[in-house]
Amino acid sequence: GVAMPGRSFFEAAFGKDRSEFHKIMLMPEKYIIDRLKHENNGDTKEWWSTLKSLSECEYNEAIDKIKIKDFSEIDHHIYSKKFIRLLEHYSSKRL
Repeated sequence: GVAMPGRSFFEAAFGKDRSEFHKIMLMPEKYIIDRLKHENNGDTKEWWSTLKSLSECEYNEAIDKIKIKDFSEIDHHIYSKKFIRLLEHYSSKRL
């Protein structure tokens, strides 16, 4: 396989610890693929801030949706604006 150039590359790709690894695994795929762009324009910070601001119930529901990549039908009458804003990060429309 491809050899990694060093520890800093590995940590940027997979995290420095288990917590960072799990955060990366929750991240929208496009934010992982084009990490620098989304970090530099603030998308990644906004996504993480929104995720962490959810209530415990919303957070758990968001994690469930993220794990199965179910972002197709989001009822705007059921979910809070924060929850919807979070899921918009996973939408293909947000580039």
